[in-house]
Amino acid sequence: MEHVIEFAPEYQQRRLRDFLIETARALSCSNSGCVVIDKALSCGEVDDRFALARTLLGGNGLVNMADTRFGSVAVKTVLQVFSSLPAPLELEQAVAQLHAGKKKLLTKRYGRQVVAALPDMLSPQSKQSHNMSSSHL
Repeated sequence: MEHVIEFAPEYQQRRLRDFLIETARALSCSNSGCVVIDKALSCGEVDDRFALARTLLGGNGLVNMADTRFGSVAVKTVLQVFSSLPAPLELEQAVAQLHAGKKKLLTKRYGRQVVAALPDMLSPQSKQSHNMSSSHL
């Protein structure tokens, strides 16, 4: 599947990307599905990668993915996609979702890795508000 995402003819890649965007939330529930999602987030058109990443924001999807081996890698890639684009709202939503699930993530090996990566993903403005809210705890 990963090979198809990267090397198939354009029409097949388009069909697969559309399918992945439609089924991303279901795929994100399995480790092998997260591998495919991560590959799709790393290849292809910027708009397609952004659409796939936005789909994963729904519900509590990022937190559920972040505590698994391959899901944690895909979540870090989602954060990279948002930080590489002028998408501060989506990045902040993703970081907020992960911070909300921080207690759960800290109990899992791979979740701790995602939590450790969060300060690097915050924008300077978000870092200030995050630091102020942390100092009041």
